Amino acid sequence: MLTSKNIKRQARKLFKLCKVNNVLDENRVRLAVEGLIQRKPRGHLQILKFFKRLVKLEIDKKTAIVETAIAIDNELKNSIIENVMHLYGKDLRLSFITNSSLIGGMKVKVGSSVYDNTIITRLNELLEQF
Repeated sequence: MLTSKNIKRQARKLFKLCKVNNVLDENRVRLAVEGLIQRKPRGHLQILKFFKRLVKLEIDKKTAIVETAIAIDNELKNSIIENVMHLYGKDLRLSFITNSSLIGGMKVKVGSSVYDNTIITRLNELLEQF
């Protein structure tokens, strides 16, 4: 059985091979997974599990989710897109979601970073202070 350190090292190595110009190549990921499944080296399931985690984290870093309480107009959407892409890069994919439970304001999530300026969050913070 391989140690977890070796498994992580192999998964990272495989992950680096799937990048072209520091961008994850979907076709290379598919080929890497297929090759690993066909060869079935020792600890391949653990390697695949950690590799999957690395791929998911990379995809999350390149995806932004913008939640608002009401639908916003195109002018505001374009402004948000411009500002978020300025901070995180031009290859970012944005999704806009309407969530009426936020009451008002906006929440932006990019990878593990969350910028929450919603009324419901502010109300919860006030409630905790009392």
